[in-house]
Amino acid sequence: MNNDTLSLDRIDLKLFLDDSVEVDWEGCVQVFTHWLKADPDEEEWLDIADYTHMPQGPGVLVIGPEKHVSIDDRRGELGVLYSRREPFSGTNIERLQQLVSETARFACLLEEADVGVKVKTDRLEFVVNDRLGFPNDAETAAALEADLRAALASAGELSFERDEDPGQRLNLIAHPAEPLTAADWADGVPE
Repeated sequence: MNNDTLSLDRIDLKLFLDDSVEVDWEGCVQVFTHWLKADPDEEEWLDIADYTHMPQGPGVLVIGPEKHVSIDDRRGELGVLYSRREPFSGTNIERLQQLVSETARFACLLEEADVGVKVKTDRLEFVVNDRLGFPNDAETAAALEADLRAALASAGELSFERDEDPGQRLNLIAHPAEPLTAADWADGVPE
């Protein structure tokens, strides 16, 4: 992937939440509704979906033509999930840096809204939504890990884990040795 022969465009990043804080789901819907009605020159949003009735489901999300942002509860682990749906510009490394910055920016907005969102940055879960171009195999995972190490190099030492099930999308969870705040990540990959 370092040679950018495959374009890393459809990718998710989940920043997990502190599970000692209870999420105010209705408050999240209100925040997303505010985003939906805000100036379209800032962000373009199309709709909101509330799946809180589904245990361990997608939670509440705001949907845009290029991205979705949600408070996700899949696998019983709450997190701010940013799901990129349209192409980025730049190299794969620059795309990953942009993904981290954008995800953290939305996480900060949710933290500031006082809806029970408190992000932990000891784990960053990356999932590629392109099974054909990025199969969940050792070779592709190693290439993604190399790009993530380059993209997040200034964050210090990283360790990685992966669900190797070939039925799953390509995924890596990055563990920074020294977790940073969402605000640190929102300002761009730390220097």
